[in-house]
Amino acid sequence: MKAIHRKRLLMLARFLSRLSAKKFHIWSLVANYSDERYCGTVCCAAGWCPKVFPRSWKWVRRADGIVVLKYVAHPRRDWAPAVADFFGLSRTQVDDVFTSSGYPDPYASITPKMVAAKLRELAKGSN
Repeated sequence: MKAIHRKRLLMLARFLSRLSAKKFHIWSLVANYSDERYCGTVCCAAGWCPKVFPRSWKWVRRADGIVVLKYVAHPRRDWAPAVADFFGLSRTQVDDVFTSSGYPDPYASITPKMVAAKLRELAKGSN
């Protein structure tokens, strides 16, 4: 793993470890979005990338009002391949960390701290 990928994983982990569980929803990239200082914004780990990496990720409001996640380097790419590229991960690793399928009980309350722990493990265990 490249140093830049490790650094990004740790930056997102640090952000998530401080995020209130009320502002986190593993099943939705952007469950709720508030333009004003993100007060009402609720996202999954990938959905928070625009807050942590504002030069690389953006929230974009479509014509129908739905807010979607865009990777600036490849704006037409779906979120999962974009996350894999940005963090230097395989698609399996993305599924394991960024979706509910990677947790013992995918229907339980998956917290931002649980995701942060997985991100730290990936950063620590990768060479």
